[in-house]
Amino acid sequence: SASRTPEQMGQIRLNHAEIRTWMTDQLDRHRGGEGEHLLNAVKSAIDTGQFTFDQGLTTMMTLLSAGGESTSSLLGNAVRIIAENPDLLARLKADRCQIPAFIEEALRIESPFRSHLRSVPHDTELGGVALPAGSTLLMMWGAANRDPAKFDNPAQIKFGRKQQHVTFGRGIHLCVGAALARMEARIVLGAMLERDSFPILDEANLPQWEYSLQVRRHAALPMVWPA
Repeated sequence: SASRTPEQMGQIRLNHAEIRTWMTDQLDRHRGGEGEHLLNAVKSAIDTGQFTFDQGLTTMMTLLSAGGESTSSLLGNAVRIIAENPDLLARLKADRCQIPAFIEEALRIESPFRSHLRSVPHDTELGGVALPAGSTLLMMWGAANRDPAKFDNPAQIKFGRKQQHVTFGRGIHLCVGAALARMEARIVLGAMLERDSFPILDEANLPQWEYSLQVRRHAALPMVWPA
């Protein structure tokens, strides 16, 4: 990332190696384990040849890292959207059954991941542009989710849209942590909306965005919870 210093990148690589070592140990501990624990399922898939060990390890690393990234970004964006819209807050407090519909709109309008890279496996054409095999595409999910040709008034929160967002991808590239992110957001927002008050933005300290082409998250989101 252009926003990271060499020292920061070195620390990131060190942290990644430590987490990888820890996750390897966790998988080894669940060898032959029983029950519905996710690590048991992944280790079983490795033992039966459905995964290589590296594939299983990468899957768990992805769930640990990307799952935390997307969920924390989603929650920050969702809370800010609610805080900025008193009518929306009143609507969700009156009917918390609408929280899942709101989460889908929060995912669409503020996609936690704005883009990902994709490889072109064979020569093809997209939108009249020739794409030779081996090309790398930057897929802009955030832009697609605000496409006025697909979404009526794309900048507005509207529950029950028929057109689905592409925040979590589609098909074989569907995000493996999508259900987990939705569940965590539903639980957290539900608990916050049960309280008598809801946090408001700190007018003296405006939200700051992370400088990134890939993620859409706050670097700082100062808020005040009224007594």
